[in-house]
Formats: sequence, structure tokens, C-alpha cells
Amino acid sequence: MTIHPICCPISCSAIKSDILYLSAFPKIERHSLRELHAAARKGRAEYLAFYDGRKFVGLTYLIVRDGVALLLYFAVNPKMRNMGYGSSILQSLKERYSGKDLVILIESIYDDGVFCKR
Repeated sequence: MTIHPICCPISCSAIKSDILYLSAFPKIERHSLRELHAAARKGRAEYLAFYDGRKFVGLTYLIVRDGVALLLYFAVNPKMRNMGYGSSILQSLKERYSGKDLVILIESIYDDGVFCKR
């Protein structure tokens, strides 16, 4: 697994990550791409693309401050799901931020005990 930090919004990794970001999260849950890229460029956040060789696997977006890494967005390429890549990305984050508390917010896929699909 290779990690590509996204600093330039017109890089190949940024374009692939942006497309996945827009398709993986409902509009109401998203920040603007301009805000995401600006924060990453200024060092206030880390926007990361993950690759297995040349295959784009997924993305993460984290705020890292004061000994805490807060995972705000995490998505796996739909073509690469159910192959263990999500677990591999989480393991990569655990290694990258060792010595920091890695905080992951998870939303429920259930609404009143019934499975919901967005």
C-alpha cells in the first residue's frame, strides 16, 4: 500500500480522490473541495490517496493536531471493496500516526434498528 499526500488539486491522485469523495458522501455531509484542498495545502489537514501498485484504492482526510489524528472522511474505491483494502488503509493510518490517538467517527448504517442504504 502506497500513500500519496494530496497537496495539488490538479494532480492525478487529487482528481481520483475528489471523484470518489463526491460519489461516496452525500452533499449534506461534504465540505467543499476547495476547503479540503486549502486546509491540506496550508498543513491544517492531510488529504491522502492510497494505491496498490498503480491501482487507486481509496482516500482519507484527517485533521492532525495536539497528539490526535481525527479521521473525517474515509472511502474505498467501489471497484476495490470487499478485498481487504479498507482494513489495509486503517492499518496504514495506524502506522502513520503511531504515537497519536487515531479517532474515527463512524455513522450508523441503521435507523431505528433497520438497515439503511444511502
